[in-house]
Formats: sequence, structure tokens, C-alpha cells
Amino acid sequence: MNCCVECFRDSEIRRIIGSVNKTGDCDFCGSTGVSVYPIGELGEVGEVEVLINSVVDEYAISDKGYCDLETVLLNEWSVFSDNFSYIITGNKLTVKTPAFLIDLVKVLCSAYRSIHDDLYSKTVVLRQSDDSDAMSEYGIVSGWTWDDFSEALKHYNRFHNHLFNPEILASFLTYAVKNYKPGTVFYRARRADDKDGLPLDKMGAPPSDKSTAGRINPVGISVLYLASNAEEEYAAIFRDLVAQDTRIQSNLDEAASS
Repeated sequence: MNCCVECFRDSEIRRIIGSVNKTGDCDFCGSTGVSVYPIGELGEVGEVEVLINSVVDEYAISDKGYCDLETVLLNEWSVFSDNFSYIITGNKLTVKTPAFLIDLVKVLCSAYRSIHDDLYSKTVVLRQSDDSDAMSEYGIVSGWTWDDFSEALKHYNRFHNHLFNPEILASFLTYAVKNYKPGTVFYRARRADDKDGLPLDKMGAPPSDKSTAGRINPVGISVLYLASNAEEEYAAIFRDLVAQDTRIQSNLDEAASS
């Protein structure tokens, strides 16, 4: 049977399918005249099957899981094409997976299905997530739950706690960094006591005695916060607002925040 590049969004799998250098029709999604990949041709297990089943091997049956393996593969790994349909009933959103994707997962994993049959009928978790020692050493929140971590940040100590692994967190944050080139304009706004505004030397970070708690600083630690755009509605929210644009002189890396 043939699957095709349109069945996947994972770049590595799409590359593998393209390297087969075979064009035809897909037996799953129905695409025609596209790069196709013959599954199980001549009884051999190909590169795509190996990749998919390497993910299968990372999971184990557990009562702590919330879904079966097929659901995990289809919804959590960004491997397959995003051809889901969304059904809204009242306030409830239901995601419906196309039948061809379910069939594709079953065929790709068929070599393992007899060995890992329970993985497809019972709830599963990542093997490491069921290992408290591994989660303590390699988990972002050091084996604690996300709720524990969130509660500690909100109500106990935002800047100094031991409920996370800084090295592991730092490795993930590298994927959220955005680089700004020299000449990029940022904006700084402060309240003014009168219509004359404030001089430029007063538009930097606030004095320590006026520094309030922010996203990345406690009270009394002065940090300069800048915005990437100046929105007109700020003038309606803050009366007697003084605004200034700031142009950076060298490369600046920013970790995205919400």
C-alpha cells in the first residue's frame, strides 16, 4: 500500500518519502500524482515504519495515562497531516480524526501490533514519565506536577525555588528565542505629572525605590521593560502618558513570553 507526503507534516518523514523517488496515488488520503511511499514492500520494514515504531517503544501502559497509543501518535507528535475536523456542540469542542489517518497508523505499526497490542486498547504514558527517578533528573519540573510548580510561582516564591531543572528548562527556552537586529525600534511608556512629559534620561529603567514587581523582577530590582509596538489605546487607558521609542544598537535575543 502507498502512503504519500500529503499524509505527513513531519519534515524528516516527508524527506524520506521524497527520496524514494516514486510518484503515484495514495491509498490513504486519496492524493494523486504525488510522491508516495510503499509500506511493507517486499516484506521489508522501511525507514518510515522504523521512525514511527521508535515512538511506539517510548510508551508503556499505565493507569495514569489519559488516552491510547493511536490517539497519542495522531494528536501529540505533529507527525501526520493536520486534516482534523472540529465539531462544536454547545460549549464542547470535539476533534474528529479522519478515518484514513487512523488506518495509516494501524498499517505503519502493524509489525509491532501483535507485540504491543495492549498499547492500542489501554491508556499509555511515556516510559520516563512513569519513572520518578528519571522525571526528577530529566523533567522540567523535577518530578513535581505542573500544578505544584505553578502554585509555587504564584503564591510562594516566584524567583527562587527548586521545583524545576534550570538546565533542562534552558534547553527548551532556546526554541522560543527571537532575535532582533540592530535598528529595531521598541517603545517605553511612563506616567508623567504634567503635560511637559519627561526628559530622555528619565525614560530608562525606573529607580530602585520605584521599581514594582514585574514578570521577571521582584520589588526593588530595576528592570527595563520595552514593547515591540505602540498601541493607540494605551493613551485612553493611561492619562498624561509619556511615550518614547528606543532603537537597539546591537543584536538582542528575547525569550518569548505569554
